[in-house]
Amino acid sequence: LIQDRVVVNTYLSIIASAFTAFTVSCLLDDKGRFSMVDIQNATIAGGVAIGCSADMVPHPYGAMIIGFLAGAVSVVGYRVISPKLTEKIGLKDTCGVLNLHGMPGVLGAVAGCIVSAAAETDGYGDTLLTVFAKRGERSAMDQAWFQLAALAVTLVIAIVGGAVTGLACRALPVLERFYDDSVEYDVAEADADK
Repeated sequence: LIQDRVVVNTYLSIIASAFTAFTVSCLLDDKGRFSMVDIQNATIAGGVAIGCSADMVPHPYGAMIIGFLAGAVSVVGYRVISPKLTEKIGLKDTCGVLNLHGMPGVLGAVAGCIVSAAAETDGYGDTLLTVFAKRGERSAMDQAWFQLAALAVTLVIAIVGGAVTGLACRALPVLERFYDDSVEYDVAEADADK
């Protein structure tokens, strides 16, 4: 039963994020067009966001809400937040980690806190103690605080790790052209006949 819930919730969340990615991408474009960069990345944001709580969300609409929010946050991140971060502080997120994993991941962790706080036997039946193993020892609100503490620890590790990596990268020599593999690697020339 729990495995089925995880599969269904994951699919529903991804479907909702894909639908939302198309919709928000179109709404944010001046000419009402889709941006494939937004869509190819934001469609799976629902899978990232539901990862924390796929087994905890007892009703399908919960998974769809998480997916909807993740898709919207991801596209807004690609379209609005990343360009502003590049413009204001020079941050270059070349792989879209913030928009695909960062913001949807934090959203998913917050959703996990909310679901934990609201967990009652009505939606879970016999599986409540399987999903929340310590529920016999702590209340739903206590479990939500543990979820929030896990988010805080994760953010500290990510921020410290990112800062250390950034400082290490600053110590490296500056390449002639950033984001061009031919500076460091032997890159085969494109075949003119293809």
